[in-house]
Amino acid sequence: MLGNANVPLYKNKDFETIEKFYLLLGPMCNMKCRHCSQTPEKEHFNEFSSTLSRKVWELIKNYVAYCLNNPPVYFKTRKFIFWGGEPLLHWERIKDIVNRTKNEFGITRNNNFRFLTISNGLLLNDEIINFINENDIGFGFSYDAPYPFAVRDYVSDEICDKVQKIKKYSILASCNAINNDPLLAYYCLKQKFPEAYDIDVNPNLTQAPDIPKDIYNWEWSAIRNNLKKLRIAAQMDNKFALNLIHRYYLGHGQADNKGINIACSVGIGLLNCTLNDNVLAGHNSVCKIGTVDNFLQQLHENSCEKLMLLQSPECRTCRHLDICGANKYKNAQDENNRYYACSNYWFKFYDLLKMELVNLRKPLSDEDRIWYREQEKIMKEQINDFLDEGKRYEKEHTRLPKKLTKKEI
Repeated sequence: MLGNANVPLYKNKDFETIEKFYLLLGPMCNMKCRHCSQTPEKEHFNEFSSTLSRKVWELIKNYVAYCLNNPPVYFKTRKFIFWGGEPLLHWERIKDIVNRTKNEFGITRNNNFRFLTISNGLLLNDEIINFINENDIGFGFSYDAPYPFAVRDYVSDEICDKVQKIKKYSILASCNAINNDPLLAYYCLKQKFPEAYDIDVNPNLTQAPDIPKDIYNWEWSAIRNNLKKLRIAAQMDNKFALNLIHRYYLGHGQADNKGINIACSVGIGLLNCTLNDNVLAGHNSVCKIGTVDNFLQQLHENSCEKLMLLQSPECRTCRHLDICGANKYKNAQDENNRYYACSNYWFKFYDLLKMELVNLRKPLSDEDRIWYREQEKIMKEQINDFLDEGKRYEKEHTRLPKKLTKKEI
């Protein structure tokens, strides 16, 4: 049984299994990124409210109180995450909740807990930056590399400079067919944001039917090349490469015998609420599974039921279940009514990945070392291109360098 038995979620005082509490502030965003799978769905969701309900505030208080007083057993730090759309469109609401928390508990974080927000940074100003720093709020800045403007709206160097005024900021990037080299992305972002406390290059792009198809134009020789490069870097004790492999490629195998990734369910790791009492299946989803009047165990069961509907029936017998963990949802179908989140990309990707994971266990050869040194020279040139991209985009209004052909991406 999760939480306090027979107690509505908003009165619950036991959050031992919950690492992240996502508060969905609203669906709207001030960017239209080409690879965003959230905005189209969220913009048509009419059950958001700008008013914080009494019950949700009671739930927030109970969660923060539990976090401040109970060191995590399963996680490093519990987090309360302001989420959207674009959270900074709701800055007054964020400020209100943080100030209420400070008045209630005297602090806004300790070693067990912290507030976070994930943002595109467009609305950052001195007032917001000062408040974030004064209250030690973590700030996740969404920025892709090495070709961010191929998928995102333009974000100026001025915005990037503002992000770097924040004491505790991280960089969040996504891989896709254009930005498909996580090691290169890491080195690019490390050069541009040297003080970031974390750079998270998420290789798992969620697919949706209205994302432009060139983002799925995978060049498989490039994918294999990049996985090989990542594997060799890990063998050479590159901390980023080791962490990414264990976090994303070895850490998702948590599916149960029904093909459900339990770690994605409400109550086990996650809690996802709106301001007006609704509980959602996930922070990237607007699927309502109940309200804060339901018991946590009941919401967990509703969440698992919804995950079963979102997962393909083939998940439980898939040869890659051990590494994927049924972590891909049904978002779009091809002309044969197959969900192409798996059939169009992930099967082949995981086949290539497993080849490299086998090599990961072998001694590093001299041939691999020579090959990797050549790759390092190539990456150095690509990093310089990336650092000049903002100037090039402002001058030429092109999303990609002229020398990067469609075949190469």
